[in-house]
Amino acid sequence: MAASIANNPILYGIYKTANMLSDTVNGINIGTPLVMGSGMPVAINIADLMRVGALSGGILSNIGNIASGIGSGGSG
Repeated sequence: MAASIANNPILYGIYKTANMLSDTVNGINIGTPLVMGSGMPVAINIADLMRVGALSGGILSNIGNIASGIGSGGSG
């Protein structure tokens, strides 16, 4: 998965930008709205979302290899 991110310039750029964003301003937290005061105050971090997107792209680009590995029982 890491190799597929490193070989794709767009995914690598997103991942490195997310790291830079975390290092400089600790990501950017966006609070979730609470409806009439109910719920949990949870903050969504933009840098974390960017990393999830890059990692998801790495997984999706290797889905064929993952499926063939599962199909062969992991023997090869």
